[in-house]
Amino acid sequence: MATTKRITRKDIKRPDEFITFSARAIEFAQAHTREIIIGVASVLALGLLIWAVSAYSNKKEAQASRLLAQAQALLHPISTEAAAGQPVPAEPQADPEEAARALALLQDVAENYKRTEAGKVARILLGQRYYEEGDYDAAIDTYDAFLKKANRKPELKAMAREGLAYAHEAKEDFAQAAICYEQLSKSSLTNMQGWAYLGMARCYERLGEVQKATDAYRTLLADHPQHPKAEEARANIARLTASLDAERPEKDDPLDE
Repeated sequence: MATTKRITRKDIKRPDEFITFSARAIEFAQAHTREIIIGVASVLALGLLIWAVSAYSNKKEAQASRLLAQAQALLHPISTEAAAGQPVPAEPQADPEEAARALALLQDVAENYKRTEAGKVARILLGQRYYEEGDYDAAIDTYDAFLKKANRKPELKAMAREGLAYAHEAKEDFAQAAICYEQLSKSSLTNMQGWAYLGMARCYERLGEVQKATDAYRTLLADHPQHPKAEEARANIARLTASLDAERPEKDDPLDE
């Protein structure tokens, strides 16, 4: 049979632990009222600051995105046929005045909204715009400046490296272009790697380095056998291999000695 513990008068007079804790907390609060008020105010101020920064960032992002969309609309106007859902024979091109306005918008977003995602995209599009206008040095400077910054998304970094390679290639600086394509081939984006090997092969061929060009095509086929340019790569390998065979000196026939 279970025994019931007898509660003594002393036990009854023993203070309840929760009541004791509450009393101590109240005494502490009364003794440190100023410090507590300052602490609570600091927490509230920090919360307000975080909210304000977040609201400001969202506002800047929205503004940058709106300006970026305006620039894109100027560069790629929608034709009446496209708006009506009809086939379009060719992509409509912006007139020079609208293209100039778009360039100014891209420069504005890239410089004044550089911390936003839209600002980063604007810098890539700005480099592309310089390239399309034939200002290859400006395109190179723009892409270089972008790549020197940390915390860039792999997609944007790949686009910048590809644009940089194209700009050097357009300047016929094939050695530097090949370096840029090689860097692009190390991208984590597998869909960009195949195009990088194509660019490398093209530049090596222009440099007269036929073996390196052949190796680049072979790497493309080995790593990306389903690439859209796979058949073209095979044809180029056959052509370059024939060229290498033709350049090799024929061995003397032992019977001729």
